[in-house]
Amino acid sequence: MFDTTSRQEIIAAAQRNGLNPAALLAVALVESAGTPFCMIRGRKEPLIRFEGHYFDRILRARSSAKLAVARSQGLANSKAGAVKNPKSQEDRYQMLARAKAIDEDAAIQSVSWGLGQVMGQNFADLGFPSAASLETTARSGVSGQIELMIRFIRKNGLTRALNGQDWHAFARRYNGANYAANGYHTKMRDAYAAFRSQGVGTSATGGAGEALGLLEDVAPVMGVREMQVTLKNLGYDPGDIDGDWGTDTSTALRAFQERNGLPPTGERSDVTLRLLKTGGRPLIDPQRAVETEDDLAKKGSQTIKLSKRGRLYGILGMISGALGFTGTQGGLDGLGAAVNKLAVDPNGEASASFLPLLLKLLGTTFGASGGGLWVVLGALAFMFYRNSGQIAQRRVEEHQRGWNIRL
Repeated sequence: MFDTTSRQEIIAAAQRNGLNPAALLAVALVESAGTPFCMIRGRKEPLIRFEGHYFDRILRARSSAKLAVARSQGLANSKAGAVKNPKSQEDRYQMLARAKAIDEDAAIQSVSWGLGQVMGQNFADLGFPSAASLETTARSGVSGQIELMIRFIRKNGLTRALNGQDWHAFARRYNGANYAANGYHTKMRDAYAAFRSQGVGTSATGGAGEALGLLEDVAPVMGVREMQVTLKNLGYDPGDIDGDWGTDTSTALRAFQERNGLPPTGERSDVTLRLLKTGGRPLIDPQRAVETEDDLAKKGSQTIKLSKRGRLYGILGMISGALGFTGTQGGLDGLGAAVNKLAVDPNGEASASFLPLLLKLLGTTFGASGGGLWVVLGALAFMFYRNSGQIAQRRVEEHQRGWNIRL
């Protein structure tokens, strides 16, 4: 089986490229037996297999002299499988070195490289300028081996078959016409089922698999309070952090499970607790946490649209109230007195002395020429404006914190 780091690299690469993580892991496992590299003279190298019949065919088209040398050294044969690979990878690399001494480019093209066992002869189809460039990528690490594998899958139109677990269709193109005789389709099917049983996610855009690369060593022990704190830190709202299991905690856990590609039961399970232990996916993306009211409006948030409309109506109401109020004689006189009072008070005590004058003003206008009705209209409009703004602010905060995932 793959080590933790390699397994997580495969999962992350799958999600970056829109592939089913468990399915990509299954193919890599069948192709490499779960061994991502070997140690050759103190260096990590990808596993290789030298194909003598490929070497024979390429040299036959290039140079009869080179072909004769290769055949005399047992490195080339027109029959598939006639050139046997040594058991040890170190001996295989020595075999490759001998073939390179005859024709380096042809030798690299005749090797299947790394986790996906991708043949070097595919270099041009996979977008590499040379076979040597493909070799460099394969030997750059696990990520390079995965890149070769994903390029081959994409180039050959196998994404749908892989993501849909159509193992017959996938193996037929990936492993050749004799795939069934070697049981590639059944091996991949069984490996996929094994990874799914271990909690590896299937989401091609992120999910449980990202954190569940290898969690067998994580003990699923977590108290309710710790669970509540973890959920809250990830943006889910478990209610009060009180250590008591309740509806709010269950609802938050359900949201966490759904976000991370797990069955949304709202109940504690080993897989859920393992994922919580390692962090899991937060409810919100980093971009969501900084989105503004305008961003939500552009996305079509009905709450924000109604709030903006409410504030517009509030502004129009306040303007109407002000115009109607100042249109009365009592309102004009009272407003003028209030403004004068504010203007002549040099001691900063305007707020205290202005209040009685304002109350007197309101009393006067309520009893004269209908000015009080305009004051009421303006006050109601202001309250409507303020409340609409508070609704928008609250909606943005809920969106940023992940408490409301709808628009």
